Amino acid sequence: MDRKLLVLGLTWNTAETMTRVLVGLIAGIAVARYLQPENFGIFVQVLALFSLLNAFSGLGLEVPLINELKNKPSHQNMIMGTAISLRLFASLLLILPFLAVGALQISDTRTMVVYSSLLLFQPLSCLILFRSYFLSIGEPHVPSTFLIASVLSSFLFKLFGIYTEMTTGFFIATML
Repeated sequence: MDRKLLVLGLTWNTAETMTRVLVGLIAGIAVARYLQPENFGIFVQVLALFSLLNAFSGLGLEVPLINELKNKPSHQNMIMGTAISLRLFASLLLILPFLAVGALQISDTRTMVVYSSLLLFQPLSCLILFRSYFLSIGEPHVPSTFLIASVLSSFLFKLFGIYTEMTTGFFIATML
């Protein structure tokens, strides 16, 4: 049983990673061609900052969370509630610098509205912690399916931005 679960988890993880890499590559090429070098440079700088800050908002909770959920199944509600609260607080702190950058860099009202709206979805990143829950109970396909759907929806947002000729701020917001 453990071997079968391991192979199933590995298969879903591989599918998720391959989807993320392939879609990310295609989206990156499309966005780079659309934004041109100057605006793409701004996009990449903000992407680097976002990646750095997002690492902190994750708080390294996933692996310890899986262990705690497996070791203390009777405390699942308390453990998940604490982890989600911590991640939500960290995500809200992450939003503040991006709102400041958006206010300073985006002069187009339409783009600022889209940018701010997409930033409000950042706290939903705490839902990634449910991945730990499903992994702890031996259901790796559930979180992988949601992550693949998330990557594809981000790709569709980028295509929408290119089609509607959005500004750099929109593409910065879609990486959230």
